[in-house]
Amino acid sequence: MANTMVINLISINSTGQIGRTGVGTVQMVFKDSSYNYVSLTPGETIFIDFTSTDPDADYSTAWKNYFINTLGMVQTGPSGNPVTYSFTFEPTPDPKLVIKKYDILIKSV
Repeated sequence: MANTMVINLISINSTGQIGRTGVGTVQMVFKDSSYNYVSLTPGETIFIDFTSTDPDADYSTAWKNYFINTLGMVQTGPSGNPVTYSFTFEPTPDPKLVIKKYDILIKSV
């Protein structure tokens, strides 16, 4: 049984403001990718703290859905700022945590 958790983070930015009506074409460029790889001990628990820094762009519900429904994590503290989530790896050999980050650039046309 695999004992690896992979967290994918995608950053989408643009070279300027983009606004169109109707159907159009968007040019996207793959800028960069990176990853971190951590070997853990069997049965180890990891913790992620999520902090919302902008009240006008609060994505805490989306992150909660991702951490709990997609990654199978558990909220270990009360709701608020920050919120802590945890995940305990199974006691199988060689658990791993991989965090991948992708940068996408939307070009203004």
